[in-house]
Amino acid sequence: LGDWRTHERLRTTGALLVLCLNLGTSPPDLEQPEVSAVLEAWVDPTVPRTPMKMICENLARQYEHINRHTKYKPLPDCAMEDLRKYCVQFRRSVKEERLLFHYNGHGVPRPTASGDIWVFNKQFTQYIPLNAVTLMSWIGTPCVYVWDCSHAMSVVQAFEKNAKLRDHGAAAINPGMINLALLPSMYHEDIHFAATRAGELLPTNPELPADLFTSCLTTPVKAAIRFWVIRNPHTSKITLDQCEKLPGQVHERRTPVGELNWIFTSITDTIAWNTLPRDLFRKLFRQDVLVASLYRNFMLADRIMRFYGVHPQSSPAIPPTHKHPLWDSLDLEIDMCLAQLPRADGQQTGYISSTYFSNQLFAFEVWLQHTATTPPDELPAVLQVLLSQQYRMRALILLYRFMNLGPWAVDLAMAVGIYPYMSKLLASATTEIGEILILVWTRLVAIDRGVHPDLMKPEGLKHFVDYLSNNIQMQHEPISEKVLLCDTVSAASAFTLTMLCRGVSAAQQACFNERVLDYFLVYLQRPDNGTEERARLRTWVLMCLAELWRGYPNAKWMALTVDEQNAQNLLIPMAFHRSPVVRAAAIYAMGTLLEDLTQLGYDPGVVALLRKAERQLYALLLQAATDGSPMVRREVARVIGSAVFATYMPQTMKAVARAVGEEIREPRRPLRTHGANAEEASEPLLPEVPLDLLLKLYKTLLELSVDVHPDVSLLAREACDVLMQTYAHSRAFFDAEPSLDQALHRLEITRSSSGQQPILEFIRSAGTGIGDALLGFPPPSHGGSPVSQGGSMHNQSLQHRRVALPRSRNSAGLQQQQQQPRSRDAMAQNSSSTLLDWAGAYFTEFDISLFANVNGPLQGSLALVESRERNRRVERMETSARTMGTQAGSMKWMDVRAVASNRDPASVALLHPLEPHAIVASRKGTVSVYDWELAAQVGHYSIGPQGSYGEASSISSLHLINPLGHSKLLVGTRDGKVRIFASHSSTPPPLSASDTSFIFAGARIYGEPEGCGLVTAWNQRSNVLFAGGNDKEVRVWDVSTEMCIEEIPVVSMGGITCVSHDGVSGNIFAVGNANGLVRVMDRRLDARSGAVASWREHSPDAIRNVTMRPGQTEVISAGSNGNIKYWDLRHRESVFTLVDTHINLPLEHMIAHENAPVILTSSDATVKLWNQRGNNIGLI
Repeated sequence: LGDWRTHERLRTTGALLVLCLNLGTSPPDLEQPEVSAVLEAWVDPTVPRTPMKMICENLARQYEHINRHTKYKPLPDCAMEDLRKYCVQFRRSVKEERLLFHYNGHGVPRPTASGDIWVFNKQFTQYIPLNAVTLMSWIGTPCVYVWDCSHAMSVVQAFEKNAKLRDHGAAAINPGMINLALLPSMYHEDIHFAATRAGELLPTNPELPADLFTSCLTTPVKAAIRFWVIRNPHTSKITLDQCEKLPGQVHERRTPVGELNWIFTSITDTIAWNTLPRDLFRKLFRQDVLVASLYRNFMLADRIMRFYGVHPQSSPAIPPTHKHPLWDSLDLEIDMCLAQLPRADGQQTGYISSTYFSNQLFAFEVWLQHTATTPPDELPAVLQVLLSQQYRMRALILLYRFMNLGPWAVDLAMAVGIYPYMSKLLASATTEIGEILILVWTRLVAIDRGVHPDLMKPEGLKHFVDYLSNNIQMQHEPISEKVLLCDTVSAASAFTLTMLCRGVSAAQQACFNERVLDYFLVYLQRPDNGTEERARLRTWVLMCLAELWRGYPNAKWMALTVDEQNAQNLLIPMAFHRSPVVRAAAIYAMGTLLEDLTQLGYDPGVVALLRKAERQLYALLLQAATDGSPMVRREVARVIGSAVFATYMPQTMKAVARAVGEEIREPRRPLRTHGANAEEASEPLLPEVPLDLLLKLYKTLLELSVDVHPDVSLLAREACDVLMQTYAHSRAFFDAEPSLDQALHRLEITRSSSGQQPILEFIRSAGTGIGDALLGFPPPSHGGSPVSQGGSMHNQSLQHRRVALPRSRNSAGLQQQQQQPRSRDAMAQNSSSTLLDWAGAYFTEFDISLFANVNGPLQGSLALVESRERNRRVERMETSARTMGTQAGSMKWMDVRAVASNRDPASVALLHPLEPHAIVASRKGTVSVYDWELAAQVGHYSIGPQGSYGEASSISSLHLINPLGHSKLLVGTRDGKVRIFASHSSTPPPLSASDTSFIFAGARIYGEPEGCGLVTAWNQRSNVLFAGGNDKEVRVWDVSTEMCIEEIPVVSMGGITCVSHDGVSGNIFAVGNANGLVRVMDRRLDARSGAVASWREHSPDAIRNVTMRPGQTEVISAGSNGNIKYWDLRHRESVFTLVDTHINLPLEHMIAHENAPVILTSSDATVKLWNQRGNNIGLI
């Protein structure tokens, strides 16, 4: 975001209005025609008995319409001594604020070439020159100067020259002898408005006021109307006198004058926004109300006076704006307003309001629909519309849609000056705009944390809390647009409160006092309607609870002691929610609830309550560690490390010691209780946590340290590193020293065959500091992935290396005392969660649902063009496939289109339905992509190590997700894990392992390399994955939610070797096993009676593959002996058998085409193709 804030906000609090008119006497250098302009402050001084006081009062009143909070002091025909007195007096009163110095020199000579202006002597008999140096020393800085006289720019040039001289000589001046208001470094804040260039004279048109420049600066609407009437004498029947009768005041927007002033402000703001640089716009138009108004009005003066050959100037200068096309809009509005003047007859009754702002909102809406990339011209107009209750709701909706384009849109909205308006609306929000106002503020909070302090005001925080409390009952309503909107706004409110409570104790206290905890616990009890909006609401309710509990014992105690539903009982069902983000948020909230629970007290009743809550939550952690979502597993690893072990570090060291003892396979020796070590002595007496529970959590953390997803494994490894470093300096380590030393050497000879990561193996293979703790070697560098570090450590030999032990127990205790506080800090630092930032990014991203009626590409976008072209390709291919499908069974398949040599032994291959790509996976965990039209490899990458010890696993299955769109590649490996790549090829380059998504698929084959391995089938329509393996059941995974939704037992003996589905709904699927059983199941039936058909004709040969064609009752199976059988679900026996397809050779693969009567078989480097009649139609 750009720097839209005003760091040094200056206000104009005082003004000197110096009018040197000398009515009745013309200055000696004045040359003007007999009939010329005479009006001063819209008062005719030639009328008899017109006092000078009336002109001064009128001018002060005109300035008050701009800023009524400024103190104005008119000085008519001021003498030199009086001017000096008032300048010094006003500077003292305003201190370092800005002063306004308005100079009207129509009754004195023109400024000199050196920039001296003229005033009077005390006797009013002489003109006295006043130079810039003297005036600057009197009035100080900062100051706004208005020079309404001829040759005005020469005065400005004199001031600028003197300011530069002061800046150059600042180093030679003693700062202690200068008033703070006169420091040279402040003169850059001075602003000048000059009526003419140097050498130019003021216009003398008798139809114009003599002080035309002042009139434009102080009464822009009146000046603009007069200018329009003068320029359009033939088209307008309105006289100049009638213009004076236009009803209303500038501050009354419902009157003609007030509405024209409102439109004028919007137009000039828009011109400045689209013309000036952003920094200059913020400085001139968003810091000081008076300065902003003067610059808006100066643009009008520039337009009008240029028409008469005069060129007003300003400093800082702004680009010329007199030819901007938006001035035509102002002329049109003046024309339409004056056209109603005869009808209105000076009365407001019958006046038809302008449609200018309605048209601007419509233009802004058109811009949004076409999602233009250039900033919208109408943004300042939308800002002005927020002032009107009539258009406010529509403007807020459009503004919210605009801010949903992304952070750049919020940056533009902030730069144009929307923030003060939003703050005022929040303080006085009505029910009508309450929801949309929350959504807009959510965008501001998500993108710029600098707005958080303003929301901490009572009226700001209460607005969000009140909405949440008033809409709890909506959670029981059936799904409707109103309910979905309520959930969306409630989620936005919860997100805003979450960001406010994040690391701010005052916000936690304020939310706690507003009963936010009570409301959110009630929200968690309400039913789930299955919508994404409700899931998002629950996510942010849990996130807010987490931030409210963090480091705030009162909130934790309240959550744990609620009579009806305490926090732990409400978190448990959230940890099994259908949405992985909700499940992760539940674990995240659980972590902050478990942190430092010992701070709640050591009373026996309190301890019993805490132990009960901890047991429930720890059991939930153990179960969530096997969740299909890596996001959830990462949070589990973080919570175990930062919340559990960091809180109970002494007990954790005992659990680690026991785990090491079990690994060594020696009887566990009781830990010494006498002579408490430094670790235990430095801690208060903590209530005991069951050691067996901590041991289970520690072993779970070890398993997560070799998780398939690198984000999970890295976090768990870092936590394990800290634990092992702490353990290496604990007394438990020295008690186990001899056995541990022997076990480390024995590890070179034997390895555990269990699927779990052996603890001693972890000690040897972890690559982030354990070697330093146990082996006495320098810690490895942190370059590369954690998986690669673990792999490199695995290849290092420990032969002839001994554990470096401290010399004595006393030195060990000293190291222990120094290490203990650092271990907790390291645990917390290494276990920081990124879940909140990741989930909060939703409120900063582009929301397409606000710009299209359907969830699809926008009109005119590149994505829509690509989608339409892809659809045309699909239609052409489907037409061609229908023709080829009828000929496929009779033609000869002998044409070899391409030959490619794969780097590694291939295990499975897949053809892309749209692209000419063949995807080949290997037994070494690599994927290669070949373009068979170019006969070249276009991609090759490794899926990364997946084994328990870091070795690559053989790929057993490949599937394309969304193959007719932006396809993703699903890769399954024999050890039962599945990962999903965002692209199947390397163009663009494939995502690295850290950018992919992983789920557990279901084959439990830890340490059983000879088993069946993972077999899968993907159903595109329902987004489910069927997975089977050695455990004799099929798991059905919902990939979108990363959950196992069904576990269906299908065989009693032998592992599952293949699985297929009906290709339509995915309710019917077929499996084959290692004992020759082919079984068809229906998911809609009970598991015990769900078998639609079972055939054993292949027995005892294993089933190599089974296929179901979409929408048909036909099932094709292939046995390892080469027999292929066709089955019909309506018959108990096979209807056709293709015997010994490869003549006494075992069959390796069989694939049946989904839409053509062709099957392919392979054995011993021979590939054959068969038609449905059993005829061989191809041989390779």
